[in-house]
Amino acid sequence: MFYAPWCPHCVKAKPKFASAAKEIEKESGKEGKLMAMIDCADAANKDLCDKEKIEGYPTFRLYSRGKQVQDFEEESTEKALLTFMRNPPKEGEKRPPSSSAEEDGPAEPDSVMEGVTYLTAANYTQTLSGRELALVFYYAPWCPHCQDAKPKFARAAATLRAGAQSKADEAAAALMAAVNCDVKDNHKLCEDAKVEGYPTIRLLKKGEAWAEFDEEIETKQLLNFLANPPKEKSMGSGRGGEAGKSEDEDEESEAEKPEDMMKHARLIEGQDQFSAVLKSSRLVLAMFYAPWCSHCQRAKPQFDAAAEKLGKDSSAALVGVNCDVKAN
Repeated sequence: MFYAPWCPHCVKAKPKFASAAKEIEKESGKEGKLMAMIDCADAANKDLCDKEKIEGYPTFRLYSRGKQVQDFEEESTEKALLTFMRNPPKEGEKRPPSSSAEEDGPAEPDSVMEGVTYLTAANYTQTLSGRELALVFYYAPWCPHCQDAKPKFARAAATLRAGAQSKADEAAAALMAAVNCDVKDNHKLCEDAKVEGYPTIRLLKKGEAWAEFDEEIETKQLLNFLANPPKEKSMGSGRGGEAGKSEDEDEESEAEKPEDMMKHARLIEGQDQFSAVLKSSRLVLAMFYAPWCSHCQRAKPQFDAAAEKLGKDSSAALVGVNCDVKAN
C-alpha cells in the first residue's frame, strides 16, 4: 500500500489494511505472503514512489518475486483485501474487480440525521431544482468534523420543521439535505459539485450553487444563514469567486487583512519560496489555508503561537501558505 499521511482515503484504509495484513501473516507464516505500507510523503521513499510511478493515494499493488503483477482496484474493505490476498492473480493474469466490496455494504457506518433529506446521484438534480432554497451538507462518515457537525445540522432541520404550521409551509421552507460523498454512487456527484473538503455546507437556489456556509457550524448560525441568505451569488465557475466580478476585483476581495496575518510563521508566496524553505530546513510543517475558512481562522493563532515557541534558530520551520493568493 503506497500512501500519504495527509490523504483522507489513506487514513480510512490503513486500519483495514493493517488488520488484513495480520490475518494474512497468521495464515501464511513469515516466509509466505507479506502486506506492507510505504509512506510516499517520507523523503526517504520519494525515489521509490517515483520509480513505481505512484500517481494517486492510496495505491495498492501486488508483486510476486519482485515483479509487479496487478493493482488492487476494489473498495479497500478488509474483506476485499483478504479475498484478493488469499487468491491473488498470477503473473500475467489481469483479473477484473470482484463484487466482494459491494457485498460489504457501506464503506463506513453512517448515523442518520433525522429530518434531513438524503440525496443521491439519482435524485439530486430533480430534488434541488424544485426548491427555492436548499442547504446541502456534503460529508463523509469517517470525517471527525462531519461527525461533530451532524447533530447540529439535524437540530437545525428539526427546528425548521417544527416552525412549519402546515404541509404547505413545510414544502415552502428551505430544504435541509445531505450527500454522503463516501458512497461509491455519489463519488462523481461530489466531484462534479467540486466538493474539496468535508464537511462542505452549501446554499443552493433552484439547484444552482449560490453561497458557501463558512461560519462555525452551530445550529443557530445555520438557521441565521437560512433566514438571511446572501442576496448576491458568491459562487461562480472556476475559482468560485463572486459572480460578475473581474479577476482583479475578486483577488482584492480575497486579500488577507494585515491584522489577521500570522506574525511568527513564515508566509510563503510562490513555488520558489516554498522550495527554498524545503531545502533550507530539516523539517517543515506547512499550513495551507484560506482567509475566509472558519476552521483556518480558529487554527491560525495556535499555529502562529507554535511558530513563536519554535523560534527562528530551529532546524524546523512552520510556514503558512494562503491558497487564495494568486502566486500560490
